[in-house]
Amino acid sequence: MSDHQQEPVEVGRLLRRSGLATACLEHTATLADAVGRLADQVIGAVLLDLCTADAEGLCGLVRLQSIAPGLPILVYAGPHDASPLDQAHAVTCLQRAARKREQDRRLAHVATHDRLTGLANRWLLEERLKRAIAQARRSGQAGCVYFFDLDDFKAVNDRLGHEAGDHLLQSFGNRLLRSLRATDTVARLGGDEFVVVMDRIGDRTNGERIRTRLQRLLSLPHAIPGHEVQTSASIGMALFPDEGSDLDALLRVSDRAMYRDKQRHAVQLGS
Repeated sequence: MSDHQQEPVEVGRLLRRSGLATACLEHTATLADAVGRLADQVIGAVLLDLCTADAEGLCGLVRLQSIAPGLPILVYAGPHDASPLDQAHAVTCLQRAARKREQDRRLAHVATHDRLTGLANRWLLEERLKRAIAQARRSGQAGCVYFFDLDDFKAVNDRLGHEAGDHLLQSFGNRLLRSLRATDTVARLGGDEFVVVMDRIGDRTNGERIRTRLQRLLSLPHAIPGHEVQTSASIGMALFPDEGSDLDALLRVSDRAMYRDKQRHAVQLGS
C-alpha cells in the first residue's frame, strides 16, 4: 500500500528476488482501499508505506492490525527511507509470510475437511448450511439437505477388504462432486454416510427429481483398483427452512427418509 507510483515496480522486483514471482500483487493508493480489500479478499501479506496520505503514520498500522490480526505487515516510511524493499531482510519477511500463509491454508483444510475423501467435514457442513438457510429465508426459495447411505457397504468391506472400501468411498464422494453445482456442499459425516446441501431447489417436486437423478448416477459401477464394484445408495431429503432450521433437525428428518428408502430397496430386492 503506497501512493508512490514507483513502489509497485520495486515490490515486483522484490517478489522475484524472494522466489515469489507467481504471487498476485495488488497496489492500493490509500489505506481505505486496502481496508476494503482486506474485508473482501484473502491477503497473504501487506507492505505498508507510512507516508501514504490517509495512513496517519503508525495509526494506519494499528488499524490494519486490528482488522486482520496475525497478518504479516512489512512497514517502511516512503521512497526516501533506507527501504526494506532493497534489503535482504525484506526478502526473508516475504518468504516467511508466504510459508505461513501456505501452512495456515493446510491447517485450515485439515480442520474443515474429511481426511479420506477430502470432502467437507461436519463442522464445515454446519457453517455452510447456516449460510444456505439464511439465504433461503431472504430469497423465499427452499433448499434441501440430502442424506446418503451406501447399500451393502459392509459386504464390500468384508469381501474385498478395507482398502477397497476406502477406494469406494472416495469414488462415491468424487462422483457426487462431479454431479452437483460448484455452489453445493458435499460432506462425509463418517463411515459410509454422506450429506449434500443444495440451495435454491425450488420445491419438493424438484428436490425429488434431483434425488432420483443422483440415485441413478450413484448406482453405476465404481472402478476401483483391481475391481469394479456395483452398489447403490439410499437417499433421504429434508427441505429447509420448512423442515428444520439447523443441521441436527434436518439430519433427523433426512435420516428417517433415508431409512424408508433403504426399506423400499430391501423389499424390491426380496420381490
